[in-house]
Amino acid sequence: MLSGGLLVLLFVREVKQVAAGPWRPRLVGSLRDLLAVPRIAPLFLLAFLFSIMWHGSVTNISVFVLQLLEAGDADAGADTGVAASWIGAAATAIALSTMIALPLWGRVIDRVGPARVLVFSAAATIVTHLPLLVMQTPLQLVLTRVAFGLSAAGMQTAIFQLLRIHAPPGMDARALSYATAFQFLAMGTAPFLAGLVGPALGLRAYFAISTAFMLGGLALWLRTARRKA
Repeated sequence: MLSGGLLVLLFVREVKQVAAGPWRPRLVGSLRDLLAVPRIAPLFLLAFLFSIMWHGSVTNISVFVLQLLEAGDADAGADTGVAASWIGAAATAIALSTMIALPLWGRVIDRVGPARVLVFSAAATIVTHLPLLVMQTPLQLVLTRVAFGLSAAGMQTAIFQLLRIHAPPGMDARALSYATAFQFLAMGTAPFLAGLVGPALGLRAYFAISTAFMLGGLALWLRTARRKA
């Protein structure tokens, strides 16, 4: 982050757009103005849900690996080396698949537009989470994470592109800032909710709930887009 910030500081040239009148911070007012735009609220919701299922699942997936090991083989579950290897494999699977997929999704977005990519990636996020409800082995989990990383990697980029397109003139940076804030909120919310649902109903129930919410977010976006059309 430090090196990235230095690169921006030294080499990026910004065209300043100064608003008329005295500058005053309007945190709630700016958000209210953005939410008045029909497509902005569904995009904020999808950004929040995507972060829950992507960034917020890191801790939950690690715990889920341990549960799968204990259910399959008590000795393997007690072996910290085996557990650490499978947890690392799950993390590496999504990291490598994302690294491969993101440049490809960038080309697809340039060619077909972010709206179509958003629909496909959101649907892929739902489909690739369904196996979490029935899988039985850590290997199946790793393969599922690869599929999730490859197919859903374009969702965040598509969301940010659409926010820039649909934000009111002069408010695109604020729209992106609020979306990022919602994503960080989701990163903390996901483990907290899993900690509430998991002990009572199991992590599979948590995965089912988060998948259902993503399905609702996708349906809301499609409804808004259809109404706009």
